[in-house]
Amino acid sequence: MATNYPGSLDSFDTIASDKKTSDSVGGRTHRQMHNDLGDAIEAIETELGTDPAGIYSTVKARLDALVAYAVKTSAYTATVADHTLNVTSGTFTLDLPAASTCTGQSLRVKNSGTGVVTLDGNSSETVEGVATFPLGPGSYVEITSTGSAWILTCGVADTGVRNINGGTWLNGWAAHGSTGQMIRRVGDLVEMQLDLNKASASADACYTIPSGFRPALPSVPVFVAPTATTAEPAQVLILAGEVSVARASLAGDVTYLRVMFTTRDAWPTSLPGSAV
Repeated sequence: MATNYPGSLDSFDTIASDKKTSDSVGGRTHRQMHNDLGDAIEAIETELGTDPAGIYSTVKARLDALVAYAVKTSAYTATVADHTLNVTSGTFTLDLPAASTCTGQSLRVKNSGTGVVTLDGNSSETVEGVATFPLGPGSYVEITSTGSAWILTCGVADTGVRNINGGTWLNGWAAHGSTGQMIRRVGDLVEMQLDLNKASASADACYTIPSGFRPALPSVPVFVAPTATTAEPAQVLILAGEVSVARASLAGDVTYLRVMFTTRDAWPTSLPGSAV
């Protein structure tokens, strides 16, 4: 039997009622069986599509999307045909397709480079509840469309190590040196390092932790080892997102803080400081 498939959709002629169709098998006449066959072929071709290269509305295209892989190094707008995007370099925005066009579909993003890749939902659509979702080096995430937004369904979001030397210092405190102030969030775990000092000794709040990195608990006590200039250990408390140091010690003393804690903050919409 000649066929137009896969170049175009076949259209079978209906056998006219004046043809010899009296033969019957299993209750179906010869004519009915021919028409059944034509209807079945047309239905299958409609589902599979008639273009061997495939478009996303066909079964073939959907199967192809399950193994689709591409490398990205600059600004890009993802499509419903994308599945895994590997960012090997660059700092840029990765725009997402409208969630309503791909309900239930997932997109995997790996940041293999050293820059920051920011996921941005279509129009006002969010990613895990925030307008923009920056991914630092080492991040690998899977996001899934709910039909109106994107949610994180697998992987680990990572901000990468950020130098926060120019952060929000309070009450006369300042960074000690230019490279000792670091913060990083991996999933819900935050690592923070502060090297700080003050012109006069007192018990003061000294640093405001950026939004997206604040502790889940109302207060976090931290006990720090003695500093280089005094044998007295510092008593550090993280309260309401601020770091406070309590110690009656020499003016100009340096406090070295290393701490890890969990956060329930929404993912930061932008990353503080600069990449390390």
